[in-house]
Amino acid sequence: AATGQALAGATIQPHPQDIEREFISDENGVAIIQNLPSIPWKFLIHKPGFAYEQISVGRQPLGDVLELEARLTPGSTISGKLTDQHGAP
Repeated sequence: AATGQALAGATIQPHPQDIEREFISDENGVAIIQNLPSIPWKFLIHKPGFAYEQISVGRQPLGDVLELEARLTPGSTISGKLTDQHGAP
């Protein structure tokens, strides 16, 4: 969380998303992600009530261990009406 406290229950989604897996942070705010191919990755991290965060990681040698940190900030609500160029919804 933005306060630096651990955030349990955050969802981490690796992209490219040809891998259909999600990881959830534990009570210590930790999620262990293993056995990913050695390609560049983006990780989308989210939890209801917080803004999404994205972390990009370049190609890493197989077997390397990286420790990444994300700080989710409280989210806001946006309301309104989306229309096309003619004012139609």
